[in-house]
Amino acid sequence: MEMNLTRLRMLVELRRQGTITQVAQALRYTHSAVSQQLGKLERETGHRLLEKVGRNVRLTRQGEILADHAARMLAIADDAAAALATSVDEVGGTLRVASFQTVLATLAPRALNSLSQQYPELRVEIYQREVETAMEGLAAGDFDLILGESYENADIPLHPGIHREKLFSDPLLLVLPRTGPLSTPPSKVSDLARYPWAIDPAHLVLGRWAREYCRRHGFEPQVLFETPDPFLQIYLARDGHAITVVPAIIAGTFLSDVQALPLDGSPSRTLYTAVRVGHEKSPAIRAFREDTVVAARELAV
Repeated sequence: MEMNLTRLRMLVELRRQGTITQVAQALRYTHSAVSQQLGKLERETGHRLLEKVGRNVRLTRQGEILADHAARMLAIADDAAAALATSVDEVGGTLRVASFQTVLATLAPRALNSLSQQYPELRVEIYQREVETAMEGLAAGDFDLILGESYENADIPLHPGIHREKLFSDPLLLVLPRTGPLSTPPSKVSDLARYPWAIDPAHLVLGRWAREYCRRHGFEPQVLFETPDPFLQIYLARDGHAITVVPAIIAGTFLSDVQALPLDGSPSRTLYTAVRVGHEKSPAIRAFREDTVVAARELAV
């Protein structure tokens, strides 16, 4: 009995994602293509692997058994790919990198400039994802490397089999307009209770951290503008509509337009790179990590 690894990956993803539509989005196929491939997998195995539940499907007992074995088979295939990648010294091939907006707007372009000059045979694909989604994609094999962030008391769970390396600590700064009613720096953090805020949604790691920071100082922030876009947050602060908290590498480019002040306790976020265990010795991954560290040091100055 021969089984196609692509079809096995679809089965594993279906168990993880829950619906064929989500599998199609995650693996960049059409809904009908996923359904057809899973149908072929059933014919290859001679077993019914899926059953309908309302408008969705779920794995049968045989589907669960095969998904367990398929996950191990895919892990072995991933290990083999990692071993091949680390057996050569040349930096080339395709590297799939996922990260979020502040990193993609600052670190990534600098790293890509250096990589393109040093390693013209390396093709880097960039995907904008929030950290939680990027980590899931990394564990599933959708990406080769992610640039992530963590905050004190507000991190995301690290998946098993993930190798993480710290890049640097990026201070978090309070951003106020230069003029107008919101421009007066607070004498203490609790004074910020009366200010309108522009911050990330609560389900994102910075949004969780910002709310918890305010609560530790005795108040709930008045969130008038909820957006994950740090540039929009700064524009709202610049024009006197709100205050916000953003990482220093972003705030640094707006110092002529806004006030960027240190916060009580000097909080910071930690930027890191993460890959699947076994891939950290890949020449392409080592090169990307090294050039990203250089870019981070330049921005931290």
